[in-house]
Amino acid sequence: MSAQARAKRERIRFAAADRFAEGLAPPQVAHWLRVTRKSACEWHRAWKDGGKQALASKGPGGSACQLSDEQITVLEAALDAGPGAHGWSDDQRWTLARITCVIQEHSASPTPRAALPTCCIGSAGRPSGPSAGPPNATRRPSPPG
Repeated sequence: MSAQARAKRERIRFAAADRFAEGLAPPQVAHWLRVTRKSACEWHRAWKDGGKQALASKGPGGSACQLSDEQITVLEAALDAGPGAHGWSDDQRWTLARITCVIQEHSASPTPRAALPTCCIGSAGRPSGPSAGPPNATRRPSPPG
């Protein structure tokens, strides 16, 4: 979720806190804010336990990157070299499967796909376009030479 979307959701939660303080029940707040009753009930519980600040955004979700700063620097250089440098000369686009292969080649332990979105932030780590078909990361051609 983008920072702008998180800020919007926080404003909605803060509006809910203001309605709770006025004595409105969670179902009424849910109707008023056009959110689910479940969300309103969760927010009400958090508001009762910690006040309005309990509904503040906690920042972006997700797990922390599992690569060290040194590994990220090496990975950025490897990705900047392009897919051709890693044996994919027929299709010069990064795919998630290809990035996974490069990460696994440059790290001591296999990196699960779930960790990739956090680790692959930046121009080099983003796929540059849609894949023409399913990525073929396991059967790449041998590098020239």
